[in-house]
Amino acid sequence: MLVARPEGQKTCILHIGLPKTGSTSIQVAFHANRETLLLHGIHYFSVEPNHSRQIRSAFIKHPEGYHMNIRLGLNAEESRRYAQQALDALEREIAGSDMPFFMISAETISFFKVDEFDRFWTFLRDRFDRIEIYGYLRSPVQLINAKVSEFLKQGEAVTDSRLRPQYKHLLAKYYQCDADLVSIKFFDRSLLKNGSAVDDLLHDISQGKVCFPVDRRTRKKDQNASLSVRGAGFLYTVNKRFPAIQDGKRNHDRPSGLNRVATRLRGEKLRLAKRLVAEILADQAPDIAWASQIVGRDINDLDGYEGNFDPETVPLDKHAIWVFVKAWFRALGK
Repeated sequence: MLVARPEGQKTCILHIGLPKTGSTSIQVAFHANRETLLLHGIHYFSVEPNHSRQIRSAFIKHPEGYHMNIRLGLNAEESRRYAQQALDALEREIAGSDMPFFMISAETISFFKVDEFDRFWTFLRDRFDRIEIYGYLRSPVQLINAKVSEFLKQGEAVTDSRLRPQYKHLLAKYYQCDADLVSIKFFDRSLLKNGSAVDDLLHDISQGKVCFPVDRRTRKKDQNASLSVRGAGFLYTVNKRFPAIQDGKRNHDRPSGLNRVATRLRGEKLRLAKRLVAEILADQAPDIAWASQIVGRDINDLDGYEGNFDPETVPLDKHAIWVFVKAWFRALGK
């Protein structure tokens, strides 16, 4: 989407994700090509590729309760200190930039509560003349399966309530605020420029003036690799015994290397049981209709879908457990 922009305005470009829409590739590529972007007047916030932890910590009321800080083992004082440092770094970099465009990429912005988003939005409005918001959304079935995989890898519970797409909850705030542009596209590689979220977003925000090669070697493939049914079953079994977060704190008893083992277990790609997906989609029908209207197409993709993974009937994969035990003992011996 190419739009006319007034001359002489300082613009904040806000990339909000959403989940599982190529955000990691976008962030790694944009961060690696900051110099190229600067030549075209676009300043990409330089702290690291993904700004989620910095932005979320800086603007939520209790950063010590943020799961990324908990996973890092930070206590309340350390979390608050990090939040202030993150806010100071953002403020300093915005103030020091003489570029017409300043870009932030953080999926967690969509998960702000009302007061947190208001605080963040006020911060931006006080520093920019114009704010443009860009994002993509996946179809509900694809999003549900991506969430199942993500929660399993993160050692978190897989529940119906957490698997709901909740498009309106995540996106409505952007249409209700005074953003100068909101561009939410349907995530379908056949519809993206060059079949790439990186190229598509770069084309839109730069008005087609910038291109850069994506260094595929910098992508975090293992982090976003799909799980097989066997890998999902293995993680589901282990997570019940060793959740990543227990009683609001990092669980130090959780073994390391679980995801490496899970992603190496080959087999049919994970697809949540159809009955469970159908129940979620029926419950979320108004939400899916709202999202369909936003992107201008019917995004419900349940027809023809067949699942293969039911958390209620996960068998014990003895081979997977044995592979993990061997890897664990090898790690202990180093």
